[in-house]
Amino acid sequence: MTKLIPYEETRQYQEYKARQERKAEREKQERADMINRVKKYTEKQVDNAFMKCVEEAGAFATKMHPVTQAGIPDRLLHFQRRTCYVEMKATGEQCTPLQVEMHKRLKAQGVEVYVLDTKIKHLLDLYVVCYTTYEGSHYHKNPHR
Repeated sequence: MTKLIPYEETRQYQEYKARQERKAEREKQERADMINRVKKYTEKQVDNAFMKCVEEAGAFATKMHPVTQAGIPDRLLHFQRRTCYVEMKATGEQCTPLQVEMHKRLKAQGVEVYVLDTKIKHLLDLYVVCYTTYEGSHYHKNPHR
């Protein structure tokens, strides 16, 4: 008679658990690389990753065109009853003085402006890796200074 062994002791389950652990470790390393800005991305890569996250989260973001107002941030984001501007930059690139002044003017009106210079995988990562060009309460400062 064959002895039945618990599923947790089978080779398939052990391989599954090992794959899950490797995947968790890989995601942990990717998040650390994202926060430390190990990889360098172009503005277009950052923007494409941002828009993919916006679609997946069911949010809404529009492209702002600086035809009438120079220094306006790149995207206007509407997410979870919240509206903010997002400025896209290549990794390590600084905002221009005109953009910094516009960010301060928007903040004075109560509108948040975030600068994003790395690819994100989930829209909520925006609040983890972004920074502001003005004094903020709990947001990251510019990591490149």
